[in-house]
Amino acid sequence: MIFKVLCILCFTLSFLCPAQNTKDVGFIKNQPYLKYAKHINCDSTSGTTLEQRICSNIKLQRVDSMMLSKFNQILSKIENDSLISVFKTHQSHWEAERKSIGMLKSEGYEHNAEAIMYMHYMIQATETRILTLDILLEELY
Repeated sequence: MIFKVLCILCFTLSFLCPAQNTKDVGFIKNQPYLKYAKHINCDSTSGTTLEQRICSNIKLQRVDSMMLSKFNQILSKIENDSLISVFKTHQSHWEAERKSIGMLKSEGYEHNAEAIMYMHYMIQATETRILTLDILLEELY
């Protein structure tokens, strides 16, 4: 009973934490260039690397938050502690793989281009993960 209450509490708190991000994204959301984000409309940019970097950062934070919300929904549906542990371990491994892919795909680029490419591939990997989690959520409901 206590475990179920804790799961419900963790699930509820995950929606109340607007800056919840995985380790990969945690440092990205605190980049100093984001102070210019309020002056940028990501739906209509002039194409500067600063705009691309800001918009990529914002999108990565958004998709990462969506992914974590779905992951927490799945965890809330699982009643077996050892299976929860397996899912958390798998998620941690997936995060490491996502970071490695981002690093691999951005290798050879420099400065802003490197950061933009890194975030681009992190976004793609996260969007794919969201699709996978959506399928699992459909099956659990």
